[in-house]
Amino acid sequence: MTYAGDYLPAAGDKVGDYLLLEPLGRGAMGQVYRAQDQTLGREAAIKFIDLSSLKNEKLIEEVKKRFLREARVLAAINHPNVVAIYTASLNFRCPYIAMEYFPGNPLFEFQDEFGVIDYKRCCLISLQICEALDYCWENYQVMHRDLKPANILIGDGGHIKIIDWGIAKVTKDLALGISLATRSDMRLGTPHFMAPEQQLNPSDVTYVADIYSMGVIMWQMLVGSPPFDANSEAVLYSQKIKGPTQKLGDLVPDLPPALEELIGRMMEPDPQKRISSYAEIRSILQREINKFEDISELFPKKKETQVPKLRPLPQFQGKRSPKKRYDGGTQPMEIQGLTRKEEEPTQAVSSPQKKLLIIKKPHETGPATPIPPKKVKLTKSGSIPATELSPPAAPAPPPKKVKLTKSGSIAVDPAQAQPGSPQAEPEAETVAPPPPASPQPASPQPPAISEPQRSPLSEALRSTASLRFQPLPDIRLINSK
Repeated sequence: MTYAGDYLPAAGDKVGDYLLLEPLGRGAMGQVYRAQDQTLGREAAIKFIDLSSLKNEKLIEEVKKRFLREARVLAAINHPNVVAIYTASLNFRCPYIAMEYFPGNPLFEFQDEFGVIDYKRCCLISLQICEALDYCWENYQVMHRDLKPANILIGDGGHIKIIDWGIAKVTKDLALGISLATRSDMRLGTPHFMAPEQQLNPSDVTYVADIYSMGVIMWQMLVGSPPFDANSEAVLYSQKIKGPTQKLGDLVPDLPPALEELIGRMMEPDPQKRISSYAEIRSILQREINKFEDISELFPKKKETQVPKLRPLPQFQGKRSPKKRYDGGTQPMEIQGLTRKEEEPTQAVSSPQKKLLIIKKPHETGPATPIPPKKVKLTKSGSIPATELSPPAAPAPPPKKVKLTKSGSIAVDPAQAQPGSPQAEPEAETVAPPPPASPQPASPQPPAISEPQRSPLSEALRSTASLRFQPLPDIRLINSK
């Protein structure tokens, strides 16, 4: 459903290009939702301000100005520890700001989960807060004025973001175009964490008020509770002027003295005596961090979901059995737990001295009888003479005497034909017929079919067709040594 702006939206409503997914938190005058940009596809955190409870029109306009001021301050600041802004709108009854979605938890929830934060983690968190405040003051003359554990988000790996810049004070002209008049009776900030001078006059404060709030946050991280606690702001102010009743070193025995001294200077009630250099605070924190052996274990990153990997197939030796082979049918091959017994390799029996060749005829069923070896003399180079490898040559047939007839055909003498060889049919001599004595009509006779003439090469091949090759003798190598 499209949001009309007459009520506080709910999950499932669409505000501009954003679809509200789930609520992230709720305050006295507003609510924050996790949303998704339907155009760009990125996630965002949308902060709504409920103006329905305000009856004074002047007060409504002042809250709107403050809301728009926060949006423009965030648009001017670009720092990795300050949440970024995407867009803002004042057109609805519930104005909203769409900003960067940071998947982290507030510092107080982090402390509720892990208990007291040790000084090493405290140094890492405080260093990031200090760098963000220093950047905003040095570049834009902006002070937060509402630092507290609820406005500091801790994400994966200990990365922090400072949020809620609605009451930030800007002393530099950022072309905001908004003048926000702060009444002296209007309370700005959270009493337990604000500086004493901010309680007296919220409009007349400097950036050292943020340093005081940062010192109180460090105290609470180390001890687990704020240094001052009372039900009235007057009692809180009195406690802040007097200072803590206990020393921080007594409450945290393993705290380095340099950090105890730094936090005491940051929580100085008199703003003129309070430490006023962000660079000095960063230097002290960095020196302590450099003493740490491994800071990656202080804020371990969340383990990503790992996709289970398939077990590698076993390496088969020998031939695959056709029964276990996957033929691409309907039954898939089993991946996990696939086992196969390896075939035992066949061991060939060999002797380095003698090699015995045993020949077994196909028709024999019993054990083969070794053929007695034949002695062979090797040449000087160690090879077997060619005469021992080749079979005895068959006697060459005597040359044939071939007579040619008058017409050029071959006439074979029957007396010289080889016994057992196919007899060549004698060629009939072609003699020229004598001239006829007198012309007499002859009766028609079928033409005589003459034998095909054979060439000398074909005759030679036919003569050798009867030769039969004898099998090679069995040879055994005998080492003469």
